[in-house]
Order: sequence, then C-alpha cells, then structure tokens
Amino acid sequence: MSVVTGGHTANLNGNNFEGFVESIINSKMGYSSIANSKAKSKTDVLIRQYPYTTMYGHNGRLDYMLNHGGKSYFIECKLQTVAGSVDEKLPYTLMNMNQHDGVKIIVIDGDGWKDGAVDWLYDASKRTDVLVMNLEKFEKFINNLPTEENNLW
Repeated sequence: MSVVTGGHTANLNGNNFEGFVESIINSKMGYSSIANSKAKSKTDVLIRQYPYTTMYGHNGRLDYMLNHGGKSYFIECKLQTVAGSVDEKLPYTLMNMNQHDGVKIIVIDGDGWKDGAVDWLYDASKRTDVLVMNLEKFEKFINNLPTEENNLW
C-alpha cells in the first residue's frame, strides 16, 4: 500500500505503519518516544507499547500514548493491506479504547479490509468518544494540536 501524506509517499506494512504514525507525532512535537512505560511525567512524552489492562483484565499494549500539554492521547494503529482476518479484531479494539481516560484515536488505513469493516468501525465509534481516522486525517489532527510555539495553551 502507498499512502501520500504531507507530500511524501510511503510503502506501509505492519510496524512501518506504526513508525510512520510515530514520525508524524515526533515531527510536530519534537520529542522522542520511550518504550513500554507508564511515564511519571504527565506532559510532553510519547510512549510506545503503552501498558494497560484490557477489557478482559489481561495485560495489554496500546501502540502509543501521547501526553501533550496536560492531555492524554491514546492511539491505536490498524493497517490491513491484504485480505485476512484482522478486521475481526476491530470490535475488540474499539471496546478496549474505552479503558482509557483521555482522547482516544484509532488510526486505520489500507485497502485489504473486508467490505463493510471500516464503515462499521466509523459508525460504531459514533456511539463512543473514540475518534477513528485514516493516516492523512491523523496527520492533520496532530498538526492542529497547539504547541508552545503557537501559544494556544
């Protein structure tokens, strides 16, 4: 799959997709990510593989947790470039996002999803406070977050 965003084309798969999401955040915020941690700091940190308790009470890992300007952003990345069964996990992903207090975002992209799967996710998310967006909209979302430079806090 090729995605054009910010004037750049990227061939994405699996971890590359998460890495691209991370680079969008890092290019806007200017701080590096840390791995697998519940940060003591409540601001200006991006954590990869953020640990949390799933809806089944098990240990889980969220792709990213961004604390920025006193707000928490919980980000899960889903890419499907070929036919498969990953779309069966979308309801579980949506339900697990409700385990977090803050802004909840599912970044979804790819052209391998089963017919109706992405539409279902967008529709089901309207009954929650989870935001669902493709990579291009995610980049716009991140670029519109206030920073110290634009003094909107």
